[in-house]
Amino acid sequence: MATTRDINVGTPAANVPLIDSVGLSVISPPFDCAGHCEWKLKIHPGGKLSSPDGVIACTLMSKSPVNIVASYCVSLLKSDRTTIYKTQKSENRSFGLQECGKFKSNWKLKFVTREEIFKESNQILNNGTLSFLVSIKPDKEYYCQIGHPQPSIAHNIFTKLFNDQGSADVAFNVMGRVFYAHRLILKAQTPELFDLSEQFDVQNNMPISDVEPDTFEIMLKYVYGKNIMAHEWKEHSKPILIASGKYGLSALRVEAEAWYLKNLDVSVDNAIDELLYADANHCLLLKKAVINFIVENGQAVIASSSFSKLAESADLMKEVMLELAKSNENRKRKRKLPKLKTAIDTIL
Repeated sequence: MATTRDINVGTPAANVPLIDSVGLSVISPPFDCAGHCEWKLKIHPGGKLSSPDGVIACTLMSKSPVNIVASYCVSLLKSDRTTIYKTQKSENRSFGLQECGKFKSNWKLKFVTREEIFKESNQILNNGTLSFLVSIKPDKEYYCQIGHPQPSIAHNIFTKLFNDQGSADVAFNVMGRVFYAHRLILKAQTPELFDLSEQFDVQNNMPISDVEPDTFEIMLKYVYGKNIMAHEWKEHSKPILIASGKYGLSALRVEAEAWYLKNLDVSVDNAIDELLYADANHCLLLKKAVINFIVENGQAVIASSSFSKLAESADLMKEVMLELAKSNENRKRKRKLPKLKTAIDTIL
């Protein structure tokens, strides 16, 4: 399923007027779309150097801790929030791993002419602001693209400090097992855990009871840059997904969801439970994969005893029924095509 966001770009936020100068840009505030990374929309009111005269250029930028493959669509909105211009949906493109937390331009578009924007009848400008609707749809197989940068000197130091009691300044008691950590590293990697542990130290351990020890150890390994083995992902991907969400480790959460989906065997018996879990925890790739399974096995899933659980969420039930309806309509169209071809052949 695609995720959409309203994006406003213009003079109130950026203090850059829509002038004719080529190369000047207005950048939107960062926004979360598709659940897995931050995005920005950059507008060149006078166009880029490579743009035709009078055409406004638009660039989508991303900041992601992992590689993501996604398709996208951008719409320019009128002041009443209706669409006036819309790009064609793109093919899947790779939004690659970024260094140092920087945003990187991933695609560029010669979007619309300045003449159309300033035409009063179009009602596009709203107090000097352009409004866009951005739709981004991650590919369900993107977990195959996940990668890591080459280890640096700092990375090697971090891994050596993992669970090192001698240099630690805080410790966590996880159901009887004690793990040692360093505030400076926690502050940089997981501010949520850093804030929660402020009142604790090595002697006065912070108790944690909502995460299993093995899961917490893997989470801490990730914080310190240590490799997580395939068997660990396979066994702990779901609890890691939950724990990383609690403690703000978004990159770990992405990988955990990818591994969970990779090892999940969706069936008629578990499809509804997995769908409810994915929806409740904002797991977009898992949700898409399960809905695709339900569409392909509609009658069997509807007849299952677990289908009634969808009544817990009216919105989710509506979403599933719409996808089933679309699938049925597509099947009807495909059945009509051979008949239409036969009729054409008869006429010719």
